[in-house]
This record gives sequence, C-alpha cells and structure tokens, in this order.
Amino acid sequence: MQDLFRFVEVDDSFVPNMSQRGREGGLPKNKTLNDLLIKPNPLRSSIASVMKLIVPLQFRQKIRNDMVKKNTYKAQLSPEARNKLIEIYRSDILNLQELIDRDLSHWLKS
Repeated sequence: MQDLFRFVEVDDSFVPNMSQRGREGGLPKNKTLNDLLIKPNPLRSSIASVMKLIVPLQFRQKIRNDMVKKNTYKAQLSPEARNKLIEIYRSDILNLQELIDRDLSHWLKS
C-alpha cells in the first residue's frame, strides 16, 4: 500500500482501517428476494417506514446487509473460461508485469 501511496503522492505513512470489509460481490440465490432487498418497491417502503420508528439506522442497515449476504453466492469461473481469459490477456499481463516491475506469473497459471 505504501508503494501505491507514494505513486499517487500522498502520505505513505498513512495506515488505512482495514478492520471492516465492504460488500463482496456475488450473485443472488433468489432474484425476487434480492429485488425486494435492493430495488425500490412498495413493500420495502412500507416496511422501512415502520422500521424507522423502532429500529436505529445502523441496525436496519446491518439487518439488510446480512439478508443480502445470506442470499448471495460466489460464482465460480470454469477452468475453460479462465484459460481463455488468460490467453486473451496474456500480453497485457506481461506488459503490466514489466511496467510495475512485479512478478505476476501467478496470474498466468491455470
């Protein structure tokens, strides 16, 4: 991280708080439930208006985030797709490796 901070010309002694993780990507197990949790809709609005009266914001957000997380799974990249992407981006990976002077050979492994 310090290399990155120096590169963008900010204080390289800065230590970010990494104790909390952001949302991780994934695909919904149940699209209907996901739409109810994420997209604006009448049911969500009516539940939210009641919840606002009795549940503090941070707890409402935690409940929603937990429900979204429980309804999410990580998609797996097939070995065939990975190999195809490696071949498509091989020259770019090698050029980047040269540019940043770092070993990226693990990106090229199947």
